[in-house]
Amino acid sequence: MISLLEQETPISSSVPGRVPLSSTGKTALDVAKLACRQAGEVLVAHLGAVEHVKHKGVRDIQTDVDLMSEKLIKNMLNTEFPLDAVVTEESAAQPGTSGYKWIIDPIDGTNNYFFGLPYFAINIALARDGDRGAQTPSFPRLRESRGGGEGVAADNRHYPESTVLGVVPDPERVGLRDEPDYGGSFIVRGEPRFMTDSRVRGNPGGAGRASANEEILLGVTYAPMLNELFWAEKGKGAFLNGRPIRVSAVEKLKDCLVSFDMGYNQDQGAKMIELAKTIWPRAHTLRLLGSGALGLAYVACGRLGVYFHRSLYPWDVAPGILLIQEAGGVVEAWGRQPITLSSGNIVASSPVLMEEFHSVIAGSPFVA
Repeated sequence: MISLLEQETPISSSVPGRVPLSSTGKTALDVAKLACRQAGEVLVAHLGAVEHVKHKGVRDIQTDVDLMSEKLIKNMLNTEFPLDAVVTEESAAQPGTSGYKWIIDPIDGTNNYFFGLPYFAINIALARDGDRGAQTPSFPRLRESRGGGEGVAADNRHYPESTVLGVVPDPERVGLRDEPDYGGSFIVRGEPRFMTDSRVRGNPGGAGRASANEEILLGVTYAPMLNELFWAEKGKGAFLNGRPIRVSAVEKLKDCLVSFDMGYNQDQGAKMIELAKTIWPRAHTLRLLGSGALGLAYVACGRLGVYFHRSLYPWDVAPGILLIQEAGGVVEAWGRQPITLSSGNIVASSPVLMEEFHSVIAGSPFVA
């Protein structure tokens, strides 16, 4: 078998004038690829051997392997780019001073992974905050709070629970059990029952928030069980295992696969099912993948004609947005709005298929 290293087309420099080399002289893209590969080895080694599972919400689980993968990736990024911010699914946002932000999903498709399906991936993207130029906001690193409703920052100031990310109240008070801190600085050990999902996963105004003007500079999606590494750099095209990729050239939905996923929001999931009933007669057929990362990567390489989802986070979509754009595709937020990392939903396709898709769903009561 030809290794991924042998298949890849080396890129000798990072994005000109934007992304400096790492502390050991590597490009940001090379670091992201290496982190994905090494995290992939962890996932493959533990497939079928998950020891700890926690329910973050209905149907939304976190495994000990999610945390192992995240810790490996964060440690590598902190070593190679110590001044960059890091935002990841399983732990609190890490502030930075460089103006660059890494966005990580250590396992996209955790349910697939847990049940032994090979359709899961690792997502890593690098973005620059266009609102602040070379600056990122001051954001205190949080420590665990055992006293109830406040978070404690590294400067020993206290912040109300409504303003911090990943506040952990007393486990005895909310019926949560402790878990090992695999991920480095701070791990959410349970979802507080009095906090909404969005407040646990995204801080209003801190390093965990995705700015509307954030510019995605590079993205990597790696499916370790399938030996497929997708990557893109802004302005340099999109690739799968070193070969250039393009979105589908077909011009009709009846000639392509359309894919979607339901997410964890029951109301949005029900709407997706109803929309599928509208789309199915016009498409070749439909597929649910269980991984937004792979759904977007498969649009980028032409396997899927359309992928849509109504409930997503920045780490789900950051690499895929750039992959599709660099592969000649179109990415929109629901309602034909411009896509941002904080849109929370997505429609991805080729320019031609996008038009037919919207004409098919127009007028459906389940679009809103």
